[in-house]
Amino acid sequence: MSKKLKKEMSLLVNEKEILIGLRRSRRAKNILLKVGMKGEVEVVVPWHVSFIVAEWFVKEKARWLRKTLDKKKEQGQSVIKQSFKDGALLSVLGDVKRLVVKVEFKRARSRYKEKGDFIEVVVASCDEVQCVLERWYRERAQQYFDQRVAYYEKLLGVEVLKVVVSGARTQWGSCMRNKCRVSLQWRLAQAPLYVVDYVIVHEMMHLKVGGHNERFWNGVEKFCPEYNQCRKWLRDKGPGLYW
Repeated sequence: MSKKLKKEMSLLVNEKEILIGLRRSRRAKNILLKVGMKGEVEVVVPWHVSFIVAEWFVKEKARWLRKTLDKKKEQGQSVIKQSFKDGALLSVLGDVKRLVVKVEFKRARSRYKEKGDFIEVVVASCDEVQCVLERWYRERAQQYFDQRVAYYEKLLGVEVLKVVVSGARTQWGSCMRNKCRVSLQWRLAQAPLYVVDYVIVHEMMHLKVGGHNERFWNGVEKFCPEYNQCRKWLRDKGPGLYW
């Protein structure tokens, strides 16, 4: 009989009930507790570990979880929220585009189109604007990620067989060494280019070095000397990329 792959549990944190998702993974070696940019909580459970053990692990980490969720809340309060109204400015891969929103109530399918310094979206309802813009960001991100991965392949001496544009909620990127695959968050397309390149280098370096040891960080620093500034930018301003 196959093991259950997903489960949910609730935990009282700061006198508030938090819903926590538990997910099995064949890749995970240890139980991992992750908190997303908006406070989503997920537990990654190795295939051989029972959900009961994972639940006890989460309860033991309640104090850490409480502090982390409080910090995420503070970060969220300090973030300037992105506007999606007509005329709003959108950051995209080192450039700025002005948003043009056109509403056609009888339109069956929404669309977007870049026109110089503008990004125009045509929708049946303003509620669809963010969804359309996500498609645009994903397309732009894929183009840029492919180009930069190809560039760093030669410098790092590695081969990437596939670049995946991810919608992950708890990490900016990931790497599957056995498949030579790199996954990168589409929301990074809103960040400065030096930050985007740092994440790309970070994940590609994992094709050479598995953990975050001294050899790994020395390799990252060689191609991204300002990596500490990039990490700080993601900690401080990363939550603002989520909408």
